[in-house]
Amino acid sequence: MSAIFYVSYVILWALVILLTVACIHLLKRKPASLHQDTPLQSDSDELEGLGLPTGAPFPNDGRLTLSGSVPDFKNSLIICSMTSCGSCEAMYPNLLRFHRQNPHVSIYILLFTDQEDQIQQTVDKNQLDLPVLACTPEDTDFFQTKFFPFGYAVNQDGLVSSKSHLNKESDFDLMASTLADYEVRLKRAW
Repeated sequence: MSAIFYVSYVILWALVILLTVACIHLLKRKPASLHQDTPLQSDSDELEGLGLPTGAPFPNDGRLTLSGSVPDFKNSLIICSMTSCGSCEAMYPNLLRFHRQNPHVSIYILLFTDQEDQIQQTVDKNQLDLPVLACTPEDTDFFQTKFFPFGYAVNQDGLVSSKSHLNKESDFDLMASTLADYEVRLKRAW
């Protein structure tokens, strides 16, 4: 065999060994949260830096719903959504199903968009029969919401009792449970 063949064979094995060492080094450096024996940070701790703080009053600047009614955010779920958001589109069927199963829970949708005509298109496309409030991208600072879809549960006093990313259908139940707990405690007090 020729010398070039042996040289290329040695170079090939040197590269294989080098790549193996690099992979082992990278695998040893993986983040601690990926180790199975390390507990993961809870969702509530993770959400504490996002959105309005728990216990803070939910802001109401007097804007009306699309139907012209004045919203009463007390004892309600507030869903922050965006017109050009694929995750938000996927969330609407779960939200409507939750609303059909829990008609006693008051729900408002804050729909953020930079084009006003997209709001009615989104409402019609997703058959949203819930009160919708039109919001602009500048309103994200007012509501302290930068991630969509995102939800707040606002108690009877108008304070944020819980908040959540709305990635799963069960997220609606978890948020509403803070409202239900409040109602149960209120009934016991009487």
